[in-house]
Amino acid sequence: MIGDLRSAALVSKQGSIDWMCLPRFDSPWVFGRLLDWDGGGFLQLTPAGAGAGMFRQYRRDSNVIQTIWTLEHSRMRVVDFMPIALRGKKLTPPESLRLVRMLQPLAGRTEWKLTFKPRFDYGRQVPGLRELRPGLLAADGEEASLFLQYPVGATVELVEGTAVITGHIMPGHRAAILLHYASARSVPAAISIDDAHAMLHQTDDYWVDWLRSTTFGDDKDRPLIRSNGAPTYIAADLAYHLDKFQRGYDHLIDIWGPDHHGYIGRLKASQAALGHDPARVNVLIAQLVTLFEEGQQVRMSTRAGEFVTLRQILEEVGKDA
Repeated sequence: MIGDLRSAALVSKQGSIDWMCLPRFDSPWVFGRLLDWDGGGFLQLTPAGAGAGMFRQYRRDSNVIQTIWTLEHSRMRVVDFMPIALRGKKLTPPESLRLVRMLQPLAGRTEWKLTFKPRFDYGRQVPGLRELRPGLLAADGEEASLFLQYPVGATVELVEGTAVITGHIMPGHRAAILLHYASARSVPAAISIDDAHAMLHQTDDYWVDWLRSTTFGDDKDRPLIRSNGAPTYIAADLAYHLDKFQRGYDHLIDIWGPDHHGYIGRLKASQAALGHDPARVNVLIAQLVTLFEEGQQVRMSTRAGEFVTLRQILEEVGKDA
């Protein structure tokens, strides 16, 4: 699965986008073969010949999937991602751009085949396909259109709401398939292969701003930087505790409220990721209760470090109180 924080796409082992809702997660699908094999629609990219072997994996610490196809003496890498706009970057993907499938030949001449079968309104609407210019197709729905950019010079065959596009690529060259979702009047401008490649690296940059805390015992990986560029709470806590260790403290004791109990694992994992013994970080949980002493309420605050321990209560009132 790949995503851009607005929606997501499922990439099958056959090189097909079999589930994708646009423009949002809760929108109707545009590719829904996962639920309806014949009428759901899909976007499939593979070598043109039969019998190709494949190996795929996520790029390290990223939500980008890369698949290596091998057929006889040719090898081709397909890199699938949904671009994410980042602040402070010179290149901002257009809001309409939702999916990029990059073709990177590794060895030999590779003949490739792309099948574009979009469907709207949960498969009930079969859109008409039209070629707007060389390298750009449109599939028009009632509310918006899909625009598919493909390598200029490829062969296109349109049959009953399905486009079959074929071409070839050689090592030393790159190509890309780009999918836009926009109003029918907003025909997207062509995006160069260099810009598509830059978007790939920017998307990688976004996803690596996560702490791979599952390696250190956490139940899931944690984001360190929000999409607006601001640090998350775990990033601030990580830096705070790191500063304490760097200043020479041997043991750290945190006092938290009970609503933060589930936060202990990620804090210890973050310190382990930085090379510190997580046993050197102890977290005490303070439950806020109402206590009175000589008719006056005892004020407690974890933020201010003001609390009463059970030992103090026992010493004050005794075990049989």
